[in-house]
Amino acid sequence: MSRTIEDLLPADLTPAGLEALREGEPFRSRKNRVFRIRLEGRLAVAKIYAPERVKLAESEYHILDKCHREEGRAPRPLAVGNGTIVMEYVDGENLSEKFDRLWRDDDGSKNSLELRRLVTDGLAEWLAQFHRIFGLREARGDTILRNFIVSESQIYGLDFEEAMERDPLSDLGEACANMLSMHPMFTPGKLVLARELAERYWHHSGTDRSAELQEAIAVALEHYSSFRADGDSMRTWARKIRIDGLSK
Repeated sequence: MSRTIEDLLPADLTPAGLEALREGEPFRSRKNRVFRIRLEGRLAVAKIYAPERVKLAESEYHILDKCHREEGRAPRPLAVGNGTIVMEYVDGENLSEKFDRLWRDDDGSKNSLELRRLVTDGLAEWLAQFHRIFGLREARGDTILRNFIVSESQIYGLDFEEAMERDPLSDLGEACANMLSMHPMFTPGKLVLARELAERYWHHSGTDRSAELQEAIAVALEHYSSFRADGDSMRTWARKIRIDGLSK
């Protein structure tokens, strides 16, 4: 009888034991250490939380488990312990990097159908599904394009340690704010994509909170501006969007 990948994991999920199984360079992560591990030819991902964040491991494990059980697209969690999660490896391209690769011009007229499908309909569908799974009571948090993977034309969510009970509209606001503030910033084409993302989210979620969205985007821009050298420009745009919405 063949062993499952869970059977191959070390009994004690220590950082040193998982590091011994590491393959390749760690993934980009500001807060934790995340890397691929190989177990008898099979790949998984280890996420080792920073010491001050270890309590979030159990929470993220349960979110991943609920997503997986209810057919939300997220990596299947394999084990948790010692402030570490091991999850299945989803092979694909980071959505932020794919967005940059597919982006064509500032007014959006030459942008590919693939980009529009992924960034509007695909991401909107994923967010609406996640919010339904958690009864419209939970936001995934830190909803930036870098926290999604495109695998076989499907979007998978990653990194749920910021998930909490709060208004799910904040996720849509963060996604729009992140896309708009990627360079080149706040172009006419990106304003169009943000409007399309919102419209597709209303469609998939069966809600329409258009009147509240500009405030959610402005709040997200103000939050992310504190981490950026061009934060002044982001705060200026937050004020503009709070007044004018996503108009050009």
